[in-house]
Amino acid sequence: NHVRPLMVTGALLASGAAAAFVVAPAAAPALLGAAAVVGYVPWFATTVAHFEREDLQTEDQAARFFTQEDLSSPLTLLTKLAVMAVAGPVAAAVFFIPYGLYAGVLRPLSGSLLSGLVRVGCAGHVYLARPGAQLLMSAVRALGNLAIAGARSLGDVLAVTAHAIHDYILSPAWTATCHVADAVGSAASAVARAVAAVARSTYDHILLPSARLALAAARAAGDAISAAGLAVHDWVLVPGGRALWSGLELAGSGLEIAGRALATAATNFYAYVLLPTGEGSWTAVRAMGRATGLIAAVAYDYVLAPVGRAGWSGLVMLASGTAAVLVRVGNGMASAAAALYEFVLLPSARGVSWVASCVAHGGAACARVAFDYMVVPSCQAAWAVLTTLGG
Repeated sequence: NHVRPLMVTGALLASGAAAAFVVAPAAAPALLGAAAVVGYVPWFATTVAHFEREDLQTEDQAARFFTQEDLSSPLTLLTKLAVMAVAGPVAAAVFFIPYGLYAGVLRPLSGSLLSGLVRVGCAGHVYLARPGAQLLMSAVRALGNLAIAGARSLGDVLAVTAHAIHDYILSPAWTATCHVADAVGSAASAVARAVAAVARSTYDHILLPSARLALAAARAAGDAISAAGLAVHDWVLVPGGRALWSGLELAGSGLEIAGRALATAATNFYAYVLLPTGEGSWTAVRAMGRATGLIAAVAYDYVLAPVGRAGWSGLVMLASGTAAVLVRVGNGMASAAAALYEFVLLPSARGVSWVASCVAHGGAACARVAFDYMVVPSCQAAWAVLTTLGG
């Protein structure tokens, strides 16, 4: 009763797999595997348990399907035989063949495999893992003791070396460095005092008097420049400005008179020269335009159109002749290329291939001879020498 829901689920999954095989083939294997796991495997396990618990040697169970009365009823016997012929292969494929593989192959092999694995595991633990672990622990312990002893010795050596370096190198060097620094500091202080004295003397006796002298000279130059500027303003700039202003006023009056005269001349020149000239030029241009149009029409009708037709006919004939020549040249080049391939390139390629094959065979033969008569004897001689030296 507990297997029935699983079998129903497996049947539904198998039906879905059959439908998916037509609609979505990619999902069919997954549904079929799920049906086998959910429905077939629990049914197979339950059936195997019931089948192995039954006693098949009793007459009642052996004669359950075929009875003595079937011999008096041929139709019933034939029906049962037909049912057995149909159901027998199905039962064999679904249950008896898998059960035979399970009972005759998988179960004995699994039992033997498990017992062998247990024995191998025990033997490996007793004869490999435990002795190996003990040996490893002993080696680790010895290496640890050796490392500790080496570290202690190295620490003692380093401590003695450090004390010696401090007592005989660093401490004397530091003392010498302190004395040198004191001497250098004293010398630097003396030099700084001398430089300060020189700088003070230079300021008191050179720079300060020079600056005072330069200030006095600058003041005198400033006074002289100021007096000269006032004189130039009073006696040069002011009179010159007044004279320039008077000249500019006179020039402005002259320019005004000249402008009025130019305006009158320009008006007269426009009215009596430019306007009549423009009207005459416009009349001449219109006459020239009409004459040019007439000449252009005559030239197009009787010169350009006949010349263009003749030129187009010549170009068409030239293109036709050029195409015919190019076709003949192309055919000749194709024939030449075919002949070059058939009588030059192909024989050359065959000759090169033959030469390469001969070279390859010769190289292989040389390599084989070198390997047989040089490399192998050399290796044998070297092996003999090494064996002799090792012995």
